Amino acid sequence: MKIEEIEIKNFKAISELGLEIKGNNVYVLGGNGKGKTSFIDAIFKILTGKDLPPKLVKAGEKNGEVRIDMGEYIVRAIFNAKTEKLNLSVESPEGAQYKSPRTMLDQIVKVIDFDINQFFSLSPKKQVEQIKTLVGIDFSDLDEQYAELYQERTFVNRKVKEVEAQTVTYDKSKTEKIDVNALVAELNKANEFNHTIDGAASRLNERTQKITYNEARIQQLMKEVDALQAETDQFKTQNQQASAWLGANTKIDTTAIQAKFDSAAEHNAQVDHTLAAIKKYEELEALIKQQEHLNKRIADIQEAKKQAIAESQMPVEGLTFDDDQLYLNGLPFERSQINTATAIITGLKIQMALLGEVRIARFDGSLLDNTSLAEVEAWAAANNLQLFVEMVDRSSEALKIEVREPLQFEQLEAAA
Repeated sequence: MKIEEIEIKNFKAISELGLEIKGNNVYVLGGNGKGKTSFIDAIFKILTGKDLPPKLVKAGEKNGEVRIDMGEYIVRAIFNAKTEKLNLSVESPEGAQYKSPRTMLDQIVKVIDFDINQFFSLSPKKQVEQIKTLVGIDFSDLDEQYAELYQERTFVNRKVKEVEAQTVTYDKSKTEKIDVNALVAELNKANEFNHTIDGAASRLNERTQKITYNEARIQQLMKEVDALQAETDQFKTQNQQASAWLGANTKIDTTAIQAKFDSAAEHNAQVDHTLAAIKKYEELEALIKQQEHLNKRIADIQEAKKQAIAESQMPVEGLTFDDDQLYLNGLPFERSQINTATAIITGLKIQMALLGEVRIARFDGSLLDNTSLAEVEAWAAANNLQLFVEMVDRSSEALKIEVREPLQFEQLEAAA
């Protein structure tokens, strides 16, 4: 379904215009402020009902009207300057009125105002989002999983670096501790025994000195001879016993025991060091396994996205995308990478995927040369698409509208 006729009265910059189109292409020429946008809006904004300007009626007029004849349906929009209200109706050629005209138009028109120039102005990510919506791909669940896994992997990566920084070398032969409690008990017992020997020797020396002293006193204190003699005899007996005991016993050398104790302490410190290092290596190994698991899951999600993209029905052959960029035939979808004719045709192909029964599209052809414009026109004709092309003509004093029959590919090839 295409536009057959259009009548405009008091709409924005246009006072009155009637045009018989008969499904052909329409070229809208003129300088700025001459009414190009008003003409395009009269068709595309009235049919879609989107982004209508606040003041529809031409300045100084009370009422305005746009009538669009599409053959099967006639759309009429009447608007009032005072109320700024738009009264929309849809009727058959025989005059039958359709209920809920906006709902009906939405169903048959769908999207006719896709703007490739505006699409180019979007960021690469926004372009990708629009294409995903167009082909019905929803990665929200995968993206949510990806974000969670990416965050977890970032934490694990940081933890791996921390643990790697803490790992140290160690002696694998020293993993069992020596029981130092037994060595301490043995050392204490030896020290206690040696203390006993020191005490015995000290007492022996004291008694010997006392004997010498007492014998000297005997000469002076005869009165105390008996008592002193008895005491002396007793001391002698004790000394004989002590001498015999000391002759039978010698001091224990604690040097070896102390060396064992020191060695055991050093060994146990190394064991502590070894066990801590082993624990860190075990922690690092577990983290690396977790890291590998997360990497695989993230790779699986990325592969699932690639598979979904590969299986999707893209509106343009050679058009594909990843998370960050749209590509056409392997090149980034950017003006610097795509010639203007290819860009316009690509936009029209995307437009065709959005169309309903109404087969019309618009674009700005000011940057196209005649050859490129003819190429776009021939492609549109081959795909049953009616074009409305805006062109800047700075030399024109007024709005100029040209209706042209579609150029076929055969004509294009002949001209070439």
